[in-house]
Amino acid sequence: MMRKVILTTVVAMSLSGCLNPNQTLQERQVNYVGHSAETLIARLGVPDAEGVVAGRKFYAWSTRETGSYTMPQYNTGTVNTTLYGGGGTAFGTGTYGYTTYNTTHYDYHCVLRAFINPQGNVTGFDMDGNLGGCGPLVSRL
Repeated sequence: MMRKVILTTVVAMSLSGCLNPNQTLQERQVNYVGHSAETLIARLGVPDAEGVVAGRKFYAWSTRETGSYTMPQYNTGTVNTTLYGGGGTAFGTGTYGYTTYNTTHYDYHCVLRAFINPQGNVTGFDMDGNLGGCGPLVSRL
């Protein structure tokens, strides 16, 4: 029993970064703020974009994955029948099963920006996107 509790706790703690990219970014940015942008580039790869906003230089990494998947769903129904015949009337109830297919579309996206000072050091981060896009990008930090 204790083994299950420990395993559940370890799994929950390891998934916590996947479940809240903003918290994970806050925890991991301390490894980069004040350090050379080259350290960050070595970790995330060449940025997808760079620019200047309000006089602040930034590098940006982005990700986008879209698609759809179809899942079967098994359903049941009940049918009531009445049969008329020479010997009288018979009533019956039956259960039947059928399958429907539900298609779900998804759009996982994220832009992670690192702000860089004139000396080439990281001063901070911001991020825009959703859990499916930002989770994997932040986990690379």
